[in-house]
Amino acid sequence: MDGIGYWLGALFSGLLGVVGIRMEETPSYQVVRSEGCIELREYAPRLVVQTRVEGSMEQGSSEAFNRLAGYIFGKNEAGRKVEMTAPVTMEPQSTRIPMTAPVTMESSGESTLMQFAVPSRFDAASVPRPTDERITVRELPAERLAVIRYSGRLTGDNARTNEKALREWMAAAHLEAAGPARVAGYDSPFSLPFLRRNEIWLEFAPAR
Repeated sequence: MDGIGYWLGALFSGLLGVVGIRMEETPSYQVVRSEGCIELREYAPRLVVQTRVEGSMEQGSSEAFNRLAGYIFGKNEAGRKVEMTAPVTMEPQSTRIPMTAPVTMESSGESTLMQFAVPSRFDAASVPRPTDERITVRELPAERLAVIRYSGRLTGDNARTNEKALREWMAAAHLEAAGPARVAGYDSPFSLPFLRRNEIWLEFAPAR
């Protein structure tokens, strides 16, 4: 019955998600400043499961999602199903390989890091360990994030437009980004685009 209950719960959550109703657990945070669709948030340390795939966000997101979905559906050492959480975050990664002297040049390749938040009922000792060596469990430190929220499809163009707006707001607020942008999606691909919750996250340094 536990397995049936899990799948019925997932189906019910998916049906609600079509119209923008979200049942998934989300990481807790404190809002320290809010201005329109932009917030400054403080997140406590939290666990994530993550995987990296070659290619851009558009090219690699399906492969990464399916890999992590396998983990939460029971492909782990405990054989346990893990509740789906939100958001799913994606971060473009650049791999730079220095060439030898005397000419110093760099070649770069693109990959995407995807993370699922681990439900809060688990800690570092109890979280099921992945059986797929391409998946790792990681504890994120406490973070201060500048966040812009937007709707629509989770496309690269949409993300870049909103990242630009967030960076411009941060510059006007004298905040300096301390890392690469992350794209956070809270809804399934079946959700109505105008009801979706998408975000761009940028860690920021204290104002000088």
